[in-house]
Amino acid sequence: MEPATAATRPFLSVQDLSVAFRQDGRDVLAVDRVSFDVAKGETLALVGESGSGKSVSALSVLKLLPYPAASHPSGRILFKDRDLLAASEEELRRIRGNDITMVFQEPMTSLNPLHTVERQIGEILELHKGLRGSAVRARVLELLDLVGIRNAGERLGALPHQLSGGQRQRVMIAMALANEPDLFIADEPTTALDVTVQAQILELLADLKSRLGMAMLFITHDLGIVRKIADRVCVMTNGRIVERGAVADVFGAPQHPYTQKLLAAEPKGQPRPVAPEAPVVVEAGPIKVWFPIKRGLLRRTVAVVKAVDGISLSLRRGETLGVVGESGSGKTTLGLALLRLIKSEGPIVVLGRRLDGLRSAEMRPLRRNMQVVFQDPYGSLSPRLSVADIVEEGLLVQARGLTYAERREIVAQALVDVGLDPAAMDRYPHEFSGGQRQRIAIARAMALDPAFVVLDEPTSALDMSVQAQIVDLLRDLQERKQLTYLFISHDLKVVRALANSIIVMQNGEVVEAGSADEIFARPRTDYTRALFAAAFNLDATQAAGAVRD
Repeated sequence: MEPATAATRPFLSVQDLSVAFRQDGRDVLAVDRVSFDVAKGETLALVGESGSGKSVSALSVLKLLPYPAASHPSGRILFKDRDLLAASEEELRRIRGNDITMVFQEPMTSLNPLHTVERQIGEILELHKGLRGSAVRARVLELLDLVGIRNAGERLGALPHQLSGGQRQRVMIAMALANEPDLFIADEPTTALDVTVQAQILELLADLKSRLGMAMLFITHDLGIVRKIADRVCVMTNGRIVERGAVADVFGAPQHPYTQKLLAAEPKGQPRPVAPEAPVVVEAGPIKVWFPIKRGLLRRTVAVVKAVDGISLSLRRGETLGVVGESGSGKTTLGLALLRLIKSEGPIVVLGRRLDGLRSAEMRPLRRNMQVVFQDPYGSLSPRLSVADIVEEGLLVQARGLTYAERREIVAQALVDVGLDPAAMDRYPHEFSGGQRQRIAIARAMALDPAFVVLDEPTSALDMSVQAQIVDLLRDLQERKQLTYLFISHDLKVVRALANSIIVMQNGEVVEAGSADEIFARPRTDYTRALFAAAFNLDATQAAGAVRD
């Protein structure tokens, strides 16, 4: 075999890599003798469920694991023929952010909550590029425009909490691209984004890879993304690569049972039809939620953000209303307004009781009928409370007459209802997987036996196979308890499996509404068709006919 030349050698070569974590006095392997190469200008995807070792492998490239708790029993990581595992900390600092950059899954924990967008991107340009003053601002605006931040000049002074999830991730990508790196590592960068933004980000990354000649290591559990962006794929499970090859070959004829399982894992089925005589549980509208924009020394209101602008809806017992739209369209704001968790204008009636105008103390006894499950199963559960404490929180407020034993019995039944072992109720959230944590969050909502549940992106942070399990669970709970759901999501495949009816939101308004069957079969607006095209990888003609199966 001829020796490799500079032109033929891979840009990044991971060879026989093992990663171990110290637990209870012994080393536990998280990655077991993994090898893969990434060529210049190529995108390699590492695919697998949570815990498969894909993120640990990627973090090892820049030695970002929690050392010395983590160790490498074997392996080399060669970048431009330099072994990064043997590199000094000073050398790694020069490489990080310059030659190799990384974008993580959750931008809210990666961005500094106290610094503005301009400062966080500008700091990188000052440290690595030596830019100063107006040159920094000009480059920041250029990067924000590059990643699709609208009205970039108005966002320079924004703090992370003032941006939508999609906007925060775009800022993170802008920071990663600031120094035009040679290798771009993307760890689930589009998981929390709506489908159109996801499509735009993937298109942007592909374009930048082509223009800059970047190599890209893409970590994801979403096989649809792999089809769109990757040249080759490695499938991981239990710390090992079980299948590898060109994307078309692996997806077209998967050989390993695990790969076949991943490809088959997708939310399926349809919701049960709503009984014509079912009573109305929630009726609201027109609802308005307007946020003032204040400026100047006297903080005068100069404009308003119309997050929800005159929306009306009606939900019957056992019905699921899917609320879809891009980040910032007002979906979550609508859900929080219906629960009276933020101020709004307009009538809200739940189980025949009008809620708008009620004081906090008057709302408290009514809240057991209205529950919410949030998007992030990691952030919505207190790490300091046991599962039993988390699930019984509502009972302590809403059912004060219950004894300790009675509360434990209700908690145990709630865990059984969501498919968890009640024997685990005294364990803590960090001891559970992402899917199990979301089941705990659902159990907390169900413990009070509510009539109306707002589900705010409850599956977006989960693996594909776990998504399918949670969809089946929600459908089963709805059938057994005759629950009414407001299901907020940007994942139209999940919406199709759960929703009886749909409203499509854009800029705080409803642009299309109707039964799920009608909207999926014949979307009427260009905006809805664009959502379908991005979600189901359709062209414009196909999107006009939309999705029936």
